[in-house]
Amino acid sequence: MFTSSYLNYSPSLYLKNNPQDNFIKLEETDLINTRNLCGAAKYYTEKELEFISKMYGHFIGISARVFRVYGRGSRDIISRWVRMALNGEELIVFQKENMFDYIFAGDVAEGLIKMAENVNKNEIINLGTGTAKKIEEAIKILREQIPNIKIKEIEKEGLFEASCADISKLTELTEWQPKVTLEEGIKKIIKYEKGILEEG
Repeated sequence: MFTSSYLNYSPSLYLKNNPQDNFIKLEETDLINTRNLCGAAKYYTEKELEFISKMYGHFIGISARVFRVYGRGSRDIISRWVRMALNGEELIVFQKENMFDYIFAGDVAEGLIKMAENVNKNEIINLGTGTAKKIEEAIKILREQIPNIKIKEIEKEGLFEASCADISKLTELTEWQPKVTLEEGIKKIIKYEKGILEEG
């Protein structure tokens, strides 16, 4: 089991000059053109696993292309925002129209287990929620949970992202799909981070 990344997909599929109202569902068969060195390294490993499997027939390599993970005790942007907000620090937000497929770390773990239990051949499988949320939606949830949150919005030039995982293959092979909504996930992180602050 290898945790790969959606950054393998060509940015031309989901990066646009203007904010989008609709998001692109990325399929496992979509165009590959890695976005950065991280994506390139992940894709290289996918191909290595494919090569090993062809050389040694008994070897099974499953590559899970994971989308935007967030979770308790993490360094992801959602967790960092929660920590900053609880500490009274100002959050800097730009391109709030960007849309990402945020998947809770617990769901990622469960998804990987489901793949290991149900998939018995080489596969590349998207691991996301199958929907996208705008950054401003995450900020709205944070405002509702932490009313005194300080946020500074700044203008930044660049392309706008609007993508999510097509999880048809995931659900077909595992008969499972992620359960934790963005609101539920953020609440879990806030509870976790508050607990750490209370401990001291």
